[in-house]
Amino acid sequence: MTNKTRKEDSKKAVSNLKSDLKKYSEQIKRLEDALDDIHYKFKEAESIANFGFWELDPVTLNPTWTDGLFMIVGYDPEFGQVKYYDQKKFIHPEDWDYFYNAQQTVLNTKKDVEIDVRSIRPDGSIRILHVIAKPKKDKDDNLIGIRGTAQDITDLITLENKLKESEIFYRALFENTGTASIILDDELNIVMCNTQFEQLSGYSKEELESKYCWKNIVLKKYHETIKKYHELRKKGSKLPPESYEIELIDKNGDKKIILINAAIIPGTKKSVVSLIDLTERKKIERELADSERRYRYMVENATAGMFILDKNDKIKYLNEHMAYILGYTVYEMLEKDIRSFVDEQEDFPQDRKPFENKIIQYNRFKFLDKKRNVFWTNLTVSPISDSKKEYAGLFGIVTDTNMDKGVEEAFLEREEMFTDIIYDMMEMLNNVANDKNKSEFKKNDLSVNNGSDNN
Repeated sequence: MTNKTRKEDSKKAVSNLKSDLKKYSEQIKRLEDALDDIHYKFKEAESIANFGFWELDPVTLNPTWTDGLFMIVGYDPEFGQVKYYDQKKFIHPEDWDYFYNAQQTVLNTKKDVEIDVRSIRPDGSIRILHVIAKPKKDKDDNLIGIRGTAQDITDLITLENKLKESEIFYRALFENTGTASIILDDELNIVMCNTQFEQLSGYSKEELESKYCWKNIVLKKYHETIKKYHELRKKGSKLPPESYEIELIDKNGDKKIILINAAIIPGTKKSVVSLIDLTERKKIERELADSERRYRYMVENATAGMFILDKNDKIKYLNEHMAYILGYTVYEMLEKDIRSFVDEQEDFPQDRKPFENKIIQYNRFKFLDKKRNVFWTNLTVSPISDSKKEYAGLFGIVTDTNMDKGVEEAFLEREEMFTDIIYDMMEMLNNVANDKNKSEFKKNDLSVNNGSDNN
């Protein structure tokens, strides 16, 4: 080989070597860029997730932290890596033994450990760290260190505590609303109920929650209505009524009339339902209606005239007999001032103190009939009070005194009976007005006014 040939080969080899070096340099640069990118993304991930990575030397127990962990504890990484006992500056004194024992557990058992410890930052604020420690092993399963992560979960713990407080608050509110309440899932199963509903239904919470469908204790005839309204509410429809009546059967087999109010819990498919037992109220309403019918029958068929005045002495009610004895129709007398039918206005009762509960009787009181003739009567009146015990009007009963002696004796017995009816009716009227259960009228309050003409 000539010198020229050797020189050419050398140049070629050098050229190839430069080309390879350039390729390797470019590859290394790409790897470095990729590594920098990974490092950047890792730091971003640490910042976003608020965590840091650490490793621990099993001999010196000195840790090595990533930037994320320095950021969490508020320590400047420019000061260099911390030593084992430097960690005491950052771990809450009450948690140090707990932290130390966790590390020893990993070293001694080669098992993972997870703990929560409090960290004190330089500004004095306390953060809660969730620490995961894992054993680091070689290919022969020998322990060569510990590594893991530490995540700042302070905000999460704060949120969890607020949620717990909120849950406690709303559970207490749910439990102490004063009305029976239940929460239903999408299939109308009872997932929660309060004590009042236990009392209403006769079932215990254990029997009801997640085991009973709402429809199981509701009369079958209401099933389709309940389902229909529930489906409409889930779709956001305003068509279902806010409240409606149903009937349910309690554990003892008793039927109860219930007023329910149902609404979808926002953001869920669950419903909250409040229930008011109307059974006793409906019973009282029926009894009042029956009582009203009985009294109305007695009044309409009485042989005495009866009327009710408002506080301005206008006739708001009178029975047929009252109009008949004066020669009018009922409609001719309604809404008229009572004094239009009284001969001597000064004799008409002026009592305006209903709270005295006086029933006043006027013997031989003079009314005027349609022909303006005097019509002699016995008049008994009692003031009516409203819920504030203020004067609201009068109730009166009128008996005809134009009768022979034999009829009069028989009538006196009937008048005594009507006097008793007056007491009963006054008791009912004032009880309804004042929402009381006991009569305020006593027979010893009866006073008799004999100031009218004896004719």
